[in-house]
Amino acid sequence: MPERNCVGCTKQALWGCTARRWKDHPPHEPDQPGNWVNPAAHPVQLMGETTYACPRQHIRENPRYWGWLLKFYGFYKKGFLPGPGGLLDQSNKALEVFRILDDANDQCDRVEAEKEKARSSKRPSRAPGRR
Repeated sequence: MPERNCVGCTKQALWGCTARRWKDHPPHEPDQPGNWVNPAAHPVQLMGETTYACPRQHIRENPRYWGWLLKFYGFYKKGFLPGPGGLLDQSNKALEVFRILDDANDQCDRVEAEKEKARSSKRPSRAPGRR
């Protein structure tokens, strides 16, 4: 997903920042701009699906939900589940969101590791025993 800065953005019409879905598309058929009010002129592909709304729209419109979700994701990373009981007693939606966040964090970690590897390969190597 392209990096976007919502503050002072002048591309809201292009990216669908005010897009609203008014009609669901039939299963196994692609989504169309006609299913949206104010659809993005430049839709985004996310996980194989085209969206005509800015992917960050939900985060801006539901900050309490995302605050709650990220708080429980932190607990999940430390081994605490959000609901009572074991893994099979948890909300499928919560576990799927946690899986997606794990995957996104893993991708970011890989990029950071590649950057660090590139930086360290550019540094001049020193002879053993010398400071």
